[in-house]
This record gives sequence, structure tokens and C-alpha cells, in this order.
Amino acid sequence: MSRKVLLIGARLCRNLGGPSLLVSTVTVINEFLQSAEYTLISPTPEDLTLADTYHVSVVPAVTSKKELLLAALARAALGISSGSPQVRQVVDAYVEADLVIDIWGIMFADPLRSNAFLSRAVEGIHLLV
Repeated sequence: MSRKVLLIGARLCRNLGGPSLLVSTVTVINEFLQSAEYTLISPTPEDLTLADTYHVSVVPAVTSKKELLLAALARAALGISSGSPQVRQVVDAYVEADLVIDIWGIMFADPLRSNAFLSRAVEGIHLLV
């Protein structure tokens, strides 16, 4: 039985750390789940061109975290799909996943971003979804 693993956050294009985060995470997971299928929610739409190279399905991230949260709540509470096609695709990726892993952990500690609580909370909405 194949397990579906959803990975969030690693940017593959124009980034040196993202590909290494993805490859090392997949390598470790494959030690335990040999038949895993991987989907990456990426903040960079250009990563779609690298899906075959990294053996993952790539779903572009949703820019509106509010729209994502509302669509996820509608799906969980009412069982209805809502939002744009891109939002529905992201919510579907969460629903279909057996395991969700955020491999972009720097978002909460990055000094280049605001340290305000609200800013940090918004960065973590994908974890709530």
C-alpha cells in the first residue's frame, strides 16, 4: 500500500537549500515507507518544471492564506469544496495525504521577517489546515 506524503515549503528553483531539504527528507522517509508518493506544495510555480527531476508532484502554494483557511474549514466542517481551482487543489492535497511535513521550518525563526505574533501566526496557517 502506497502512502501519500505531503511536503510543504521547499523552493526548488533559485534556491540552494530547498532541493537539499527535499532530497534529504525523502531519503529519510523512504527508509520507513518504501512505496511513498510525494506531493510538494511549493511557493514557486516554476517548480512545476522540476517535478520529474525530484520525483514529486508539485502543487503551487496559495498566496491568500485566508482563502486557504476558509476553504479548508468549509471542507472539514461542511464537506464542500470551495475557493479557486488552485485553492481546491491545495486543500485536496492535504485531505489525500497520510503524512504532512513542513520542511521549510525557518519561517518561524527567520530574522528577515516581522517578529510580531500575528505575522508569525499567519506563517503557520498551513499547519492549521
